[in-house]
Amino acid sequence: MSPGRGWWWGAPIACLVSVLTAASPARSHEHWLDVGGPLAAVGDTVSVTLSSGHYFPDAVMAIKGKVLQPVEILSPDGEVRTIEFVSQEKMRMGSVVIESEGLHVLRFTLKRPRAKEPSYEGKTFLIAGDGGDDPEAYVLGHGLEIVPSGPLSGIAVGGEFSVTVLLDGTRVSAELQVMPEEGKTSYLRAAEDEPAVVRASKIGRLLIVASFDGRGCSLILHVPDGPETER
Repeated sequence: MSPGRGWWWGAPIACLVSVLTAASPARSHEHWLDVGGPLAAVGDTVSVTLSSGHYFPDAVMAIKGKVLQPVEILSPDGEVRTIEFVSQEKMRMGSVVIESEGLHVLRFTLKRPRAKEPSYEGKTFLIAGDGGDDPEAYVLGHGLEIVPSGPLSGIAVGGEFSVTVLLDGTRVSAELQVMPEEGKTSYLRAAEDEPAVVRASKIGRLLIVASFDGRGCSLILHVPDGPETER
């Protein structure tokens, strides 16, 4: 993630993307990182939840500490900070102070003891103030991640957007599930040479998960009912 990355909203629109990974086309156990909404102001203390469950958005258990690596927030200038979490019965809860304007990336990794590679990775985006609309800013470039192929500033109910799946910055073919807060799960495939097209059919959160070679990743999107004014 480069210090110059931007945000996809010239005039911020309520669109939140969160990226994680899943294990199979069936209803598998998913994990997601949520900040409640995509917009914040500099100086805000933002609540962060890390949840796990079979039926998004219902959380059923807190992720075990032995597999959870430090949860981090990457600021627009490249600074990396660790977010401290407290384990509750069904989720982990934490908070972070937003210290600068621009695109902030929150990420987590699950890795079993002595395993060489992570089993699950996730990220979500948070915008403070103004930012650009550059799709290159959505890419971490390492690990497994779902990446929007174009700007998301125009997303709206009934609209479509495309996503690719990257492993260490290289496109891979992967199975995807699209899970709205309310409604049915749909199944897609992203190829190395062709992105998957996701339809934003309902207002609210949308969880997208992908699986590749036994690893997983996901994306939470907040679909607005109209333009959201800047805080």
